[in-house]
Formats: sequence, structure tokens, C-alpha cells
Amino acid sequence: MTPKIRYVLYLGFFILSFGLIHCSGGGSPETDPGGRSTPLAENTETITIPAEQTPDDTGKTDGFDVPQKYKEAQISIYSHIGGNAIEMAACASSEGIDMDEDNVPDHLDNCPSDYNPRQDDLNTNGIGDICEKSFPLGKTDHFFFNGSIAIDFEGNVFTLDQNYHRVEKFNSEGKFLQKFGHYGANAGEFSFPSAISMDTMGQFYIVDLSNSTAQVRNRVQQFSPQGNFINQWGTVGSNPSQFFHIEDRPLIHVNNNIYIVDGGNHRVQIFSNDGSFIKTIGSQGLADGQFMFPRKIWSDSAGFIYVNDTIYEVNKLGHIDSTKRIASRIQKFNSEGTFLNKWLSSKVGFLHLVTDQSANIYILQTDPPNIKKISSNGTVLKEWGSSGNGDGQFISPSGILIDQNNDIYIVDPIKHDVQKFDAEGAFLMKWSIEESDDKAFFRYNFTIDSDNNLYVVNPYAHRIHKINTTLGCITKFGSLFAEKQDGKFKNPSAIAIDATGNIYTIDTRDHLMLNFDARIQKFSSNGMFLQKFGEKKEVTFERLSDVAVDSTGNVYVIDQNRIDKYSSNGAFLKTLIENSDPKITFSNVALDPNGNIYVAEFLSIPPPAPPVPRIRKFDSEGNFLKIFLTADPSFVGYRIASDTQGSIYVITPNNLIQKVTPEGTLIKQWGSHGTGNGQFQFPQGITTDLSGNIYISDSKDYRIQKFNSDGEYLTTWNLEALLRNKMSYIIDLATDAIGNLYVVNPTQNLIHKFDTNGNELFE
Repeated sequence: MTPKIRYVLYLGFFILSFGLIHCSGGGSPETDPGGRSTPLAENTETITIPAEQTPDDTGKTDGFDVPQKYKEAQISIYSHIGGNAIEMAACASSEGIDMDEDNVPDHLDNCPSDYNPRQDDLNTNGIGDICEKSFPLGKTDHFFFNGSIAIDFEGNVFTLDQNYHRVEKFNSEGKFLQKFGHYGANAGEFSFPSAISMDTMGQFYIVDLSNSTAQVRNRVQQFSPQGNFINQWGTVGSNPSQFFHIEDRPLIHVNNNIYIVDGGNHRVQIFSNDGSFIKTIGSQGLADGQFMFPRKIWSDSAGFIYVNDTIYEVNKLGHIDSTKRIASRIQKFNSEGTFLNKWLSSKVGFLHLVTDQSANIYILQTDPPNIKKISSNGTVLKEWGSSGNGDGQFISPSGILIDQNNDIYIVDPIKHDVQKFDAEGAFLMKWSIEESDDKAFFRYNFTIDSDNNLYVVNPYAHRIHKINTTLGCITKFGSLFAEKQDGKFKNPSAIAIDATGNIYTIDTRDHLMLNFDARIQKFSSNGMFLQKFGEKKEVTFERLSDVAVDSTGNVYVIDQNRIDKYSSNGAFLKTLIENSDPKITFSNVALDPNGNIYVAEFLSIPPPAPPVPRIRKFDSEGNFLKIFLTADPSFVGYRIASDTQGSIYVITPNNLIQKVTPEGTLIKQWGSHGTGNGQFQFPQGITTDLSGNIYISDSKDYRIQKFNSDGEYLTTWNLEALLRNKMSYIIDLATDAIGNLYVVNPTQNLIHKFDTNGNELFE
């Protein structure tokens, strides 16, 4: 509100309180066909004048030109000042005045006294939620940010808002632009939008789940870049094009097919971009090419697919005990779902993997933290990372990214930092959040844009951090909101960047990410709010665990213990990989630049031995190629990332980062427990940039370390100074095309942006 308007209002209310003026008195001209002579005399049932029923040419009712119930509420707000104040409020709301400066004129604003550009009205009574003091804002108090965002080629960021069941669009500066969608079961409506992906044509694929026990649904909906509904597919079941819990966002492959993780069916389904079913990858079991509850899927620049699943303990009756996870694995497939290779971890499950342009795989794991770089054939090329607070060390790394230079970025929630490495694991630099109330910084979600900016999701700070990896500065945007405000967060949990630098964030509402009411918000590269989207809708998918997309837009989905292939339009194409072995649990899927598929899974073995994590590799047709397995029990970990060369970087439980070829051959490894450069205490996040550098976050040290592709330490971003609460941790991070790093701060509901030198640009 401008000082001039404030002055006028204060003066007017003062005069009215002494009864010195009368605003309308019956002489005001009638401006619509309603037959009333004054704005006050129109649609004001709370005073003794009958309500006018005829709307004017604005499409609104008269008076304030907003719904009748809203007028009643606003009149009651001003009524304590005096009778004439009611008329002043009506007169002051004439066309052209915008008291709250939200770019919505007061005569069209459902709450002109408070900034609310989105005009949220959860109970659809015509009164803005932010203005309706008596309305229970239980839902609008929570911004459920579940980790899935999308970025278009212009840099616009699209986020899902699960409270309002819609999609929101932001520009690269974080400015709100557009919203579409609403609650419902029809086409273009949402019940529980949980994940979003975008193909090369700018079309959206949104996973819509049900949070109702009475109605269980899993479906994928396809929208145009303008938000117009195009297609939908998916129902609950185990047949082709049916799902039992979609676990991850649709993976848009380089071949434009869509891969969807069908976790409850232990498979990934592949569809064409028109929704036609192509094939299924995998089935329930522990054998190569099979899955046990797959959860994540990735692809690399060569088109290979990587799927992560979990191996659980099997009791004496042969039943899987889902409460006792004993191992994790990643399997690699080609774009057709042929198994190629696998990687295993005997301790913990994968968090993530990335691949480089040479199809090397970078796998991030923890307990103790470690990153492995693996060749496309499964050979471990490099391994680095250890537990500690030093540079190159991790405490609980949870996210990994790779930029266009093949630099690796790893986020560590406990250390509250993002570390950058080259493709060989050499520490380059790190970013840390130092503010005292920002300590609940990261968990694991972050992404990178085409400029190599990293975006890290911080659900506890309700913000996103952007790290400019070139200049080394950090910026952040977003904050905690109470009434569903644009550009603010409640527990943001995941982040992604499009080719032009726009940021997409998921707001989970709950720090445990239980996916009650999430939304996606879109921001510009400078944190300007642009848009939100994803209105609630009836569910058609159930129990999908992970998804990956190839270079042509096909989507690979883990559906229980199979991998199905879909087109970019959601058409089921074929089942590539089926798993019939109940001892195998799918976890994640990823693709390399050649279209091969990698599936991370767990192989359950008789207790007391823990399940064996492994990675299986398939070709693009789903044909099994190889199992990635070594004698080292820490070979596979929580997080994996791939660079542009196809190499895979893995964070292992012993604070090592391993770099392996697409074939699973160890190329290099580095890292150890500690607080020095190249050491880790609790590494959790890992990502790579386009130059092949690696970024690893350490949750315990509040820092992000940067390494080159050989694991050589480059630099550190120390984020502790930006954190304000020692309980905070890094939730996610990402890099853009020029090396900026974006860090999500869930506790303070902020996103921080850093340049390549670790300097904060904005928040």
C-alpha cells in the first residue's frame, strides 16, 4: 500500500469516526442495469437493503464487483468503524484502485485488504482465504512440497500446489505468471498431483495420485505448454497401462518415450508420447532385470536407464518384511529395457545417481558416505568421499547432480553444504548456509540449470537456495507462508531446472514428505515467482516407484517389479523388464546417453545376512546386459548421479565417492571420514554439472564440496553461516548451465542461489 493511499484511508476513517461525512447519500450514479443508485445500495444483505441479483458487464455482482458473500464479509470488517465507514469502503473499492498492490483491482479482488495475487478461495465462497478470518485455514497453512518441479526452455519453472490442486508457473526471476487446474476427477483436474516432467516440446506429464482410502487411483495426465489438457492414461491394476503406485516423476527419454516407475507392480512401464503402451521392464524378483519395489529412475545422455530398488528381509514363511530394508541396488538397462549391469550395496539404499556424457555413472551412497564413478560396463573407475566435516567429506549426503562440464555437486543435509567435485572426484569447492535459524537446511533434492546454477530445496526453511557455481555466490527465494502466498514455501523438498534456467520446486507441507498437500511453484533464475500449478484431482496411479525419460521423450516407469515404456504422451508402448522373483525389490531407474537402462534393486537373502543391493544394466529394449556387483559391500549407496559422458558417481556408506563406467567398472574413488577437503561426515546429495564437475553435500558439515571428474577437490561452499537452526539439513540441490548452485532450505522455506565461487546471489 502506498503512503498516499494509507494517508487517505487513515484520514477518511478518522473523519468518518466523528460522523463528519457521508459517502453516498443516494445521489451516486447507477453504472449497471441493476437499478440501484449507489454501490452501497447494491448487494449488501448485511444492511437493510435487499441484495441486487443482476450482475453488470464485468461478470461480477455490483458494489465491490465480487461475490455477495465476500461483500458481506468486507462490510462486517469495516462495520466497527461506523455506519458511514461502510459506504466509504464501498466507494473506495471503485475500479482502478488496488489498495493491497497485488495487481488485482479492488472491485475484482476477493480480499482487497491483503496481498493475494492468486485470489485463493479454498471453500469457493467468494471470500479470499487470506481475508476470511473465520475460515479454518488448516490446509492453507501447509505448503506440501513433495520434490517434483519442471523447467521449460524459456527458463520458466512449473510447480505443483497440492493444497489447491493446480499447477503454478513462475518466470526465471521467481515472478508468478500463471496457474491452472483445480480439484476433480475429470480430464485436466487433479486429486493429488505428486510429480511432474516436461518433454522437449514443453509438454507436461503429471502423476496424479489419490490420498483417499476410499478411492485409489493412479494416472498420468499430459498438458500442452499453455496448460491445456491433451491426454491421460492409467488405472489401478497390474495389466499394461495400469499401475499400483507410481513412485517417481515420469522419465522423458531421449527417444521421446515415457518411462514410469510402477512400484507396487515391481516394474517400469514404457509409453510413447501419445500414451500408447510399448512394453514393461522387469517383474517381481531378485534376478537380473527384475525389481523389488522400484522407486527411482534415471537416464543418461546416451539413453541408458538406471532403476533403483530396495531389497528387504524375507521371513521364514517367505514373506517380504518391508520394515527391514537390508540392501539396495541400481540396475542399468538400454532404452528397450534390456538388462545390462547392476550395482549393489549391502548396507543402505540408493539415494541418487547421475551419468556423464561418456555414459559413466556416479552413485551416491551413505553409511558411511561414498561416491563411486562407474563405467558403462560396471567397472568402478573412481571412488571418493569419507565421513567427516572436511572438504570432500560427508556426514549424510543425499543428492547428486552433474553439470555440462562434468563437475559433480553433492548436497549434505547434516553438514548443510553443497560440495563440488570434478569428474574424477577431486574436491573443487563448497557452499554452506551460515544463518543461525537456517540450520534445518537440506535433505537431498536439488537440480542444475543450463548455466550450471545449482538449486537446492530446503523444506524446513521453506525456501530454495540458488548457487551460482561460477561466481560462488548464493541467493535464496521463498519463505514460510500462512495463507498460501505465491513464491513462499512450507517444507520445500525437491527442485529441478529447465534449459533456460527457470526453477521448479515441490512444496511438501510436511517435513516428513508424506505427500498430503503439495504444489509445484515456478521461479525465474533470480528467484522471481512465476507460476504454480496442480489442482487436486481423482487418482489413477498406485504404487509407482520411479521414472526416467530418454532423449526422445519416452518414459520408463518402475511399476512394482517391472519397467514399462510409455510415449511422451503417456501411451503405453511395452513392458521392457519384468521381475517375477519376490526376493528382488526395484528401487530406482536411470538412463545413460546410449539409452541403456540401469535398475537399482535389492536382492533379499536368508537372514541374518542383509539384502544385497545391486545395479542391473539393460539395453534400450529391456534385454539384460550385466549385473553391477563387487565384493566391496559399500559399492552401492544412497545417491547416484551420472555425467554427460555416461559415468556414474556413487556415494557409498564409508564416505567414499566412486566413479564407475556405464559397464560398472570402477574408474576412480575418493573421500574418507573427516572434515577436511575431500572428506565427508554425512554426504547425502550429489549432482554433476555439464563440465563434469561433481558437487556433494554434507549434512553434518553444512557444506557443499566440488570435485572434478577425477575426484580432485576443487572448492567448498560453506553454508553454515546462512543457517539459523542446528537441526536443519540440506534437502536438495541442483546446478544450472553456467554452474550456479541452487540449494533448498526447508526449515526457513527458502531457496538459496550460489555462484560458482560459493557466493550467495539471492534467496
